[in-house]
Amino acid sequence: MTAAEHFISLITVASAKKLATALVACFIIYHGLIHVIY
Repeated sequence: MTAAEHFISLITVASAKKLATALVACFIIYHGLIHVIY
């Protein structure tokens, strides 16, 4: 594995974690809004 490939894999992992966190946050907010409305 070259340095560039290693760097890209690190970025991918960081992006995946951010994406997962964003999805969970959106789900929690969405779920909370449903409970408030209904």
